[in-house]
This record gives sequence, C-alpha cells and structure tokens, in this order.
Amino acid sequence: MKAIFSLLFLLAAFSSCRSKLDQYGEVFQTVMKSDDGVFRGININDSKAQVEAIEEKAPDAFTENMLLYELSINETASLTIRYGFENNQLYEIGAEADFEVQEDGLSLINAFKQFYAAKFGSSQSGAGFITWVGKVDGQSIRIEMTDEAELSSFGGWSLSIYRDRTP
Repeated sequence: MKAIFSLLFLLAAFSSCRSKLDQYGEVFQTVMKSDDGVFRGININDSKAQVEAIEEKAPDAFTENMLLYELSINETASLTIRYGFENNQLYEIGAEADFEVQEDGLSLINAFKQFYAAKFGSSQSGAGFITWVGKVDGQSIRIEMTDEAELSSFGGWSLSIYRDRTP
C-alpha cells in the first residue's frame, strides 16, 4: 500500500513540474520561454535591467532605448526580438521569426492563438492580423500577430505588443 502511495506521490510531483507551456508544443515553448508576463516572462513597463535579466544573455545590438536579441528556435528557424524603451520602461515588444519548415510556423501561430485566447479572451481578425486587447498589471496592452497561415508561401511570423492608448 505504501508503494502505491509513493508511486502516486511521485507521479503527482512529476506532473506538477511540467511547464504550463508543454501543451502548446516545443516551438512555442522556445519562443515564449515562460508563461509569466505577456511575452517570455516580460511585461510592458518592465525596466531595461529586468528585460536583460530575463533574457539571460547580452543583447546582439542595443541603443539607449532599444535591446535586440537574435535567437535560434531550432535548426531551421530563427527569432529576432526588439524591446523598445521610454524613460527606461518597456513600452513595445516586436518579435519576428523565420521558418524553413512551414509546419513549425503554422504550429507557432496556432499555439499563440490558443495561449493569448486563454489569457486575454477573444481576438479580432482582419488584414492578415489577429489582435488581442487586455490589461497586465493595470496597463492596457495591445497584441498584434500576423496570421499568414492561409498563404502557401508562409515562412515568417511577427508579433507586436505595446501600450494600448486607444480610449
């Protein structure tokens, strides 16, 4: 009987250690990195130092108001992230990914649709973009993602997250 309880305890401990991002697939996990924050564990209004600490590597390019990171998603896909700052506070995130394997890109689009729908609710679609509007830490934000899943020549993806200043 003790063996059964021990086994159940180990299974429960193992399943609780799994990331909440597991359900969205490996490509999404690599791009998103964390389910905290609005993107990669980062939120609009975070400081430049917070962003650098979360990214855990030196930026590939930087200015006083921008950090740029170039990352590998896997052997056939790359990711470029640009963080824009105003008064040392993050106001904009831009991400672009290029895929040699179309299925990886389509998988990423679908995973982001599911992830942000769960986090912010329904989206609006139009002109090749999907848009979510929500609040994070009291800040109104807007998320815009390309939706080129219908295109036969699909090979890229982009995401923009910024302060929403619409009334």
